[in-house]
Amino acid sequence: MTVTPLHTASASPRLILIFAGWGQDATPFGPLAVEGYDIAVCHSYTPARPDWDALLRGYGEIVVVAWSYGLGPAAEFIASHPRLPVTARIAVNSTPWPVHPTLGIPPELFEATLRGLDARAKRKFDMRMCGGARAYALYEPRAPHREVGGLREELVYLTSTPWPRVRWDVGIVQTEDAIIPPDAQRRAWETEAARTILLPGPHLPDFGRLLGDMLTRKELVAERFAGAAPTYDAEATVQAGIVSRLIGLIPEEAYGGRVLEIGSGTGQATALLAARPHTALEAWDLHITPAVAALPGIVTRDCDAEAEIFKRADGSVDLLVSASAVQWFNSLPAFLREVARVLSPGGTAAISTYGPATMRELHTALGTRSRYASTEDLLGMLPPGLVAADVREETITLTFDTPRDVLRHMRLTGVNALGSGPSAVAAARTLLESYPLSPDGTAPLTYQPIHILLRKPL
Repeated sequence: MTVTPLHTASASPRLILIFAGWGQDATPFGPLAVEGYDIAVCHSYTPARPDWDALLRGYGEIVVVAWSYGLGPAAEFIASHPRLPVTARIAVNSTPWPVHPTLGIPPELFEATLRGLDARAKRKFDMRMCGGARAYALYEPRAPHREVGGLREELVYLTSTPWPRVRWDVGIVQTEDAIIPPDAQRRAWETEAARTILLPGPHLPDFGRLLGDMLTRKELVAERFAGAAPTYDAEATVQAGIVSRLIGLIPEEAYGGRVLEIGSGTGQATALLAARPHTALEAWDLHITPAVAALPGIVTRDCDAEAEIFKRADGSVDLLVSASAVQWFNSLPAFLREVARVLSPGGTAAISTYGPATMRELHTALGTRSRYASTEDLLGMLPPGLVAADVREETITLTFDTPRDVLRHMRLTGVNALGSGPSAVAAARTLLESYPLSPDGTAPLTYQPIHILLRKPL
């Protein structure tokens, strides 16, 4: 296997590790960039393994993206590195069964491909992969140039190796995939992924757009919440109610030990936790506000909690609390696995996040898709060792005079989801012009809080 680093000049603490499909190298990925992340591409698969320690040194978070037949090597990487800070596990146009009558490429089609493999057949494959002649014409100048013999060996290796099975966060299925049947992918991901997302497009995805939609620009999140700290408490009435209801779910017997709060914000929950019995209270956030820093007897840490929790010792937390923070994480399943690990036997976790109806008006106006998980999805993400003791969901709709007032509310609470730069200006313009209004002409904004109380059995 070869690993080719791309765009590492940013010295980002976060890495996107892409396991490319059969017949690929790093050339097609050359223009790919995702703000806030370094990128490396795995390709040209053989039994030889790279020096992962040297390649991954210094990264606090690793996102694994498995495209097509790259899924097997990606699964092996995940399974053989259980303590690396791997957060999101994203499978794209793939299946854990590379050759299968109903869950992968049909055996007869695969055998015909292998028998007839030559330069002409590979070109036809690439054309189908791209979705037709027009898309292939754009792809061809940056297509890999590899020997047919090596391609044949790689194909046999990828389909004959008994790859380990791992649980994927999401299986992304593009509905015009002409390489791996979309219906086969959908059937596979019913049991092998926490969620399945259907998107239009061919086997070769637009990785820039896909990863831009799937991953959080955490530095931008920190910047916006820091900027909104002076106005947050006055404007974030929904979030204040969420804190109150979440704290109300925590039973008295859960207090008295080591408490970890993730996403302390302006300290609304932190102050309530500080007033309860505890032996230690620690607060983590991308940006520790002066209000939290001023609270006595609290250990604070400016950090990316999604990555930092990998460093926490087993069984070192008795009560973990997080209000309106984990929806920004790249991987809720990975975070919940770490929660199960760091909680002490009998420990409790109280977590609030948001469901897919949250800010649905923005998605309607912009033609975008929510990345938030549903309550059903969340329960399906729970790892062994965590039990849901209480789950509650609600829908709250705020009403504003105009769409411009909605944008102002988002800015004052730091939840602006429009990105930055010229694209954000264009999105704001579209939002103002296309925002779905109520019959009385006002502008609604929906929140869908989900509260979940988790226990780790004794």
